[in-house]
Amino acid sequence: MNKKQFLGKVFFLFILIFTFSAYSQEAVKWDDETYISYFGDFNGDQVSDVLLLPLEETLAPKLVLGTEGGLKYSSVNQLILTSHINNQTVVAELVEIVVADYTNDGFSDLLIAFKEYNNAFLVAGSVNGLNFADPIKLYSNNELSVFDIGNFSFYAGNFNGDEYLDLLAISDNSKHHKVFHGKEGVNFELVQSKKNHFKWKNKAKTKVRIADINGDGKDDIIASSRKKGITHYVSFANKKGKLKKSKKLKAKLLNKEWNSDDFGLTVNDANGDGTLDIVKS
Repeated sequence: MNKKQFLGKVFFLFILIFTFSAYSQEAVKWDDETYISYFGDFNGDQVSDVLLLPLEETLAPKLVLGTEGGLKYSSVNQLILTSHINNQTVVAELVEIVVADYTNDGFSDLLIAFKEYNNAFLVAGSVNGLNFADPIKLYSNNELSVFDIGNFSFYAGNFNGDEYLDLLAISDNSKHHKVFHGKEGVNFELVQSKKNHFKWKNKAKTKVRIADINGDGKDDIIASSRKKGITHYVSFANKKGKLKKSKKLKAKLLNKEWNSDDFGLTVNDANGDGTLDIVKS
């Protein structure tokens, strides 16, 4: 074999490998009728990953690790997770989930509450992503007493301004809420349990965001209506890290609607004055 023939075969092999690689890296696709998506940096590489929880027990949860450049969510980075935690089936409609860095180590973690079993688990992020078979913490109803308020949604924030993340649970009809302050060892202490404290409509009609609106170092709540012409609300954290009664915000800003179904809303310091602003897009 002469040099020209050898180089020709090497080039052909390179093209074959490149073509195979291109075809094997397909984009991961999902729809909201099959999976509910949760985004976070679960492997700590500063790129957003996506956890896909199935709506049917016949499907398995998936974790797709994001990458920079090319396909962000590729099939080669898709991990099939176990369908159970502590013999409890992980199906989107049976659990309440909130993603946050509870362990303060640069990895997004997963707090997953099983409403039927009145318990919750903390699954920690790692360089390998998530492992449902090895949760680092179990919370009984005594340790995280949220299950008595029925159907609820979880939110993570820092309502008292310390070094630990806190939890807010709001009933889906918005008539009952509980605030838990985070403690050492990823434990939580109930500090507020109120009924009829928030005046906004139920979960289906309102979108809740957590952010430090007034710049006091403590997170607050913005509850924006999903539909036009309906009042929005804000609730500020007090000095003790508990939430004050909600106050009304106008349905229009500068004579413009800003309901969440029709407009993208973000909360950030848009004008650089050190105080967060509401940005409509």
